[in-house]
Amino acid sequence: MDSSMLKSILEWEIFNNTIYNYLAAIGVFLGVLVVLFFFKKVVIVKLKKLTMMTKTDIDDFIISLMEKIGKPVYLLIALYIASRQLYLSQGINKFLGSILVIVFVFKGIRILQAFVT
Repeated sequence: MDSSMLKSILEWEIFNNTIYNYLAAIGVFLGVLVVLFFFKKVVIVKLKKLTMMTKTDIDDFIISLMEKIGKPVYLLIALYIASRQLYLSQGINKFLGSILVIVFVFKGIRILQAFVT
């Protein structure tokens, strides 16, 4: 396959987005997932070790809350950020944004409940 044929394939449009746009969105999605899971597996583990050496409990509490963020939230964050690479209808953009806000509000409420109890 020569470069002009590949270029023409990347310029095909499906639902107002080129194949290149979809590939870019997939790349962003995977990249964001890698960063988020790296954060969870490496950064939070190191922070947890540091907080064990402190006398206060608030930092332990914050780390425990960060550990409770699950894969679905990471997938939603990655999907939202990747969707910014695509030309989507205003309704779909609002829907994705609303879902993200609902999840963060729900998580915020759970954090406040855990903090109070």
